[in-house]
Amino acid sequence: MEQFFILRTYPAQSDSVTLEGVKLRKSFVFFSNVNAAIRRSVWDQIKFPEMIKGEEEEWAKRALLAGYKILYDGDAAVYHSHKYTLKTVFQECFDTGAFMPVVYRGEGAYYPMQDVFFDGLRYVSGEFNFMLRNGYWYWIPYAILYDLMKFLGIFLGSKQRYMPVWMKRALCRKKNHWEEYTDVIKEPV
Repeated sequence: MEQFFILRTYPAQSDSVTLEGVKLRKSFVFFSNVNAAIRRSVWDQIKFPEMIKGEEEEWAKRALLAGYKILYDGDAAVYHSHKYTLKTVFQECFDTGAFMPVVYRGEGAYYPMQDVFFDGLRYVSGEFNFMLRNGYWYWIPYAILYDLMKFLGIFLGSKQRYMPVWMKRALCRKKNHWEEYTDVIKEPV
């Protein structure tokens, strides 16, 4: 599952993203600062906001809306991985779901929940096909549970504004976040 995610998210071919009159979609704002370089002049203009998660996507959205281009270099390499249990993948995805309505709000943004659902189905279909093609068929039962935890986490996280703080703390990965502030995002000072 992690191998499929890495190959799909970080492909070998380089690419670039600009808005140029199209509505902002999730695929446009994926940005990882694990191995990123940002021009100083852009960094001085657009700071990363403090968020429970997704500050990279929020920054990418702001940079694209300001007219900048985001380049992806398929040759750039870094070692970075996670070993998520069913519990931690749910919690991570709860945090992801909490930030999605914030990132995909306002000017030029468009990513309704039905698109999240259908994108998730396409992802799972691709993941299962990858497992079958590469002899990992025995992982499919676990992948079903794993992907179910991801879906539930994202869905419930996207509804966090209707939950009491104790419930958010119980479901999220970054427990101390809800102690520090009550919203998903704090603007940089």
